[in-house]
Amino acid sequence: MRFQCNRLFLVVCVFIIIQPSLIAAEYTSAQTGAPSSRMHPGIEYDKTNTRVIMFGGGTLSYVLEDTWTYVYSTNTWTQLFPTTSPSARSGAATAYDPTRECMILFGGWLGSSRGDDTWIFNCTTDEWSEVSPAVSPSPRMSSNMVYDFTNDVVILFSGYCDESVRPDDTWVYNISDNRWSEMSPSTSPCGRYGHCMIYDSTENRTILFSGNSPDGMTSDLWEYDYPTDTWTELSAYPQPLGRKWGSMVYDSDLNRGILFGGDCNDPEFIDDTWAFNCETSDWEQFTLESKPEVRASPGLAYDSTNHLVVLFGGQGGGFGGDYYSFDDTWVFLNNEWVDMSTMPSSSATTSNGVIPVEWIIVGISVPIIIGAVIFVRMKRSQ
Repeated sequence: MRFQCNRLFLVVCVFIIIQPSLIAAEYTSAQTGAPSSRMHPGIEYDKTNTRVIMFGGGTLSYVLEDTWTYVYSTNTWTQLFPTTSPSARSGAATAYDPTRECMILFGGWLGSSRGDDTWIFNCTTDEWSEVSPAVSPSPRMSSNMVYDFTNDVVILFSGYCDESVRPDDTWVYNISDNRWSEMSPSTSPCGRYGHCMIYDSTENRTILFSGNSPDGMTSDLWEYDYPTDTWTELSAYPQPLGRKWGSMVYDSDLNRGILFGGDCNDPEFIDDTWAFNCETSDWEQFTLESKPEVRASPGLAYDSTNHLVVLFGGQGGGFGGDYYSFDDTWVFLNNEWVDMSTMPSSSATTSNGVIPVEWIIVGISVPIIIGAVIFVRMKRSQ
């Protein structure tokens, strides 16, 4: 009897010792179930359902046609399986319409050609539908577009049509009547691809930065006013390096644009983070210790519910080495980057991935109490 009790007491003691480490191992594991690595995905934030929507993207070898959602509060990626969807592609232009709760997608690289099709993702039903307007912009990839909610239209500028053509055309898509219309501004930015665009909801204007033109990288800054069909060049100093495939989103809470990374040719890929003050039209660079690895063309979306920027994937490597794509998830919160790929995918964890103190206390105290009870009973039985 004494031997059995002693053995039981030994087991309980071992349990007491390893219990905290078991808890730590369970809740500090890397994020699981994330999408495969990719660059140039179409990505927007669905505020009604408090989630990021991501479609497609690709690597140097293939393009993708999968649809995913990301929820920051649980650090969880979930793949959706709509009954129909756009064909596989990367470099499509996307915009989100919060009024109709849908994401609009246009064109992109289809693997062997460029697209000119227009699709709508219904965030209520999680279904895609092709809308086939009578007139469309020419086939292109690495374009950019934004939703102008003041005027209820989507604005698209330029893009990569072929090796020599980057049209300086401005198009407007009217969602209510499914109609693309080419605008006729008297002055325009030069044609380009891989440029950044955001919609400044405070000043009701579209902001365009940088991109790759036939003459090389540009670092110019423009604003577009839809009601007057007018592009106006802005000046700002200091300013980021000119680049293609940088990613920029509008922070509606602080009225600023957040820019990350891109391809500057020299250096090829960068990891800088900038804020564009929409009130003053000034740039400010952040000095950060932790940040995503140098890359171009990551997916970037602004989560206005949690007041943070979500980044996924992108392209790295090059300059004598192999190119590769990423499958990591980062958030830019309180002017700091956090690698969510190392955080647990569980709603039971804290926002910064630390194990709650209460759990540790319970994990330690419960086996101690049980051990004490068994010890007392052992003494009484002797």
